[in-house]
Amino acid sequence: MRRMRRANRTLRRAGTVGPDPDVGRSARRIARERQLVGAAMACISRLGLEATTVQAVAAAAGMAVGSINQYFRTKERLLTAVLVALAEEFERAWREALAGCEPDPAARLDAFVGCYFRPAICRREKIAVWYAFWGEVAARPQYRRVCAGYDRRHGTALVGLCADLIDRGGYAPMQPASSARLIAAVCHGLWLEFLTAPGAASRETCRRTAAETLRAVFPKHGPAFGAVAGGSTAGSSRPNIDS
Repeated sequence: MRRMRRANRTLRRAGTVGPDPDVGRSARRIARERQLVGAAMACISRLGLEATTVQAVAAAAGMAVGSINQYFRTKERLLTAVLVALAEEFERAWREALAGCEPDPAARLDAFVGCYFRPAICRREKIAVWYAFWGEVAARPQYRRVCAGYDRRHGTALVGLCADLIDRGGYAPMQPASSARLIAAVCHGLWLEFLTAPGAASRETCRRTAAETLRAVFPKHGPAFGAVAGGSTAGSSRPNIDS
């Protein structure tokens, strides 16, 4: 978390996000900023980035257009704050999952992957916003900076998890970086399927597919994968987490 706060302060010095959350903000201001970020996220998921206007966000938040400037001086700062909020939420989820996980390397990898499909993370609104920003990363330096930091920390953690399992599980000559890229690609692909095929892809089926991928990549540890979501992925006793 310290690294994330330092990264966010760097972005703020570059003028890409709103006020520093650690410096002198009242509870009311924090609540208003979160309200606007939530409203902007809802607008982006429905309209896309370009069509999301300050007027649309103000209407969604139930606020006057002029009052938004008290919290985010430009539309770009507000939109970047949405991206930062998404990245912080997901990074906080996987860091907390790893901190509370048993030391077994397969269980830790499973906990990390399971975060992709938690109800708070795997929501169509949020996934639509992720993909909206990813589509603009090449053209928007401020989005690229946020994504670069997030991707670096996420990638380092995932490669480390794969390296630990490969080393301790006797999977040489598998390469941790290649395994991590495959797992991340599968998870992001499942997010896209969840977003675009709501009738066919539930969180439950996506989580099961991710667990099956882990079992295919690391077959010696098959029984360890899928437990985070609740029980064996093959059984019928697993709770439905799509509500």
